[in-house]
Amino acid sequence: MKAYGHLSRSFHKGRRSAPRILMTGESGRWTTPEPHVEPISGICMVSTLEFGADGLRPQVRRLRTIATVLGVVALVHGGLSIAEQPHYSADAVDGLLPSASYNRFEGRPAAGLSVGEDRIRADLPAIATQARAVRTYSSTHGLELVPGIATELGLDVTLGAWIDKNDARNEREIASALALAHRYPVVKRLVVGNETVFRHERTAEDLAHVLRRVKRDSPVPVATADHWKNFIDHPVLGEAVDEIFARIIPYWEGFAQETAVEQSLEVYDRLRRAFPDKKIVIGEFGWPSAGTNFEKAVPSPTAQAMVLRDFVARANALGLDYNIIEAIDQPQKLFEGAVGPYWGILDASLRPKFAWTGPVRDPDGWRAIALAVLAGLLLSISVLALPEATSGQAVVLAGLDHAIGDWGAHVVVYVVLIPCLPAGATISWAGQVG
Repeated sequence: MKAYGHLSRSFHKGRRSAPRILMTGESGRWTTPEPHVEPISGICMVSTLEFGADGLRPQVRRLRTIATVLGVVALVHGGLSIAEQPHYSADAVDGLLPSASYNRFEGRPAAGLSVGEDRIRADLPAIATQARAVRTYSSTHGLELVPGIATELGLDVTLGAWIDKNDARNEREIASALALAHRYPVVKRLVVGNETVFRHERTAEDLAHVLRRVKRDSPVPVATADHWKNFIDHPVLGEAVDEIFARIIPYWEGFAQETAVEQSLEVYDRLRRAFPDKKIVIGEFGWPSAGTNFEKAVPSPTAQAMVLRDFVARANALGLDYNIIEAIDQPQKLFEGAVGPYWGILDASLRPKFAWTGPVRDPDGWRAIALAVLAGLLLSISVLALPEATSGQAVVLAGLDHAIGDWGAHVVVYVVLIPCLPAGATISWAGQVG
């Protein structure tokens, strides 16, 4: 018995007949008769299409199999990447920090820039969720508003007076700082000068003279902030102040992350031995979340979280007084180099950059995994174009594509998401990933 079939479409006088599908069973195969046109009453078309049984359907099955293999390889890649995510731990910190630095200038205060009241009113409530006090570096250019707004929020203030080579400006800073200290009880100390000797803008003797004069008129303790070694090298600075306000920033000391806290505390002990009768305050302690390496110090989001959490836990246990640099990222703070914008415990949008309790998570980790799997999947799609590829070959080729995608994605994340990568670091770091 024969069964004949055609898939045909006919038009008879503008009427279309239903398609007819027939099939020859004698050979078990589809046949492809010549298409033909048969005129009926002026316009009539009959087109015949037939498909070989070993043509379209096996090809579709092969593509489905290869596509399934590619999907499984992508899932395995993602699962292994998640399982291999590093887990970091650091000491947990409960409660608020004693103090955090606040500065929203797009440059040094001496540049004549100012910060507006709206900006301060937006920033200080966010800082109040992290610290009990705020430190400023100037008492002019808008920052004279900080004590009044801090009073409303219950924040204490370490009030700064910027000192440099400009005598007239210095006098305005000192006058404003003293007036604010007398007016607002939340002002707990004055810090007259920040790294003034370190920047070689005043000698230690000149600054000591200014400090003694301010002390006579100040209702609160007076300090000056400078690199810790300048207090050791210039004892006159320590003698002129009520408190030693020392900058001990392990990143700028070139300390490795693993030893940063311990080495910083050793520096603190040196100051305590040098000035046994003075209160020692760690005026600046911090670690950047991005930027260039400095000697053994490598900035990263996880390193920032781990160093700060470990330091704060140790300092709290020892009863030390300290100030964290800084409260909020400053994207325009490029005068301090590549790391300048990334010292904040809050980002520029006032979002916390890490948690003070629980595991330390790499914020770029999930993005790197997603990008790596996507890149591997896109690269492995090319396997579908190989007409004779077997499932085993597809597994091998897709695995290689995902390995390339994983390497490339991590390099992209490191370069794009972690800003200011130094020249040559891409190759070095990528080699470690490989």
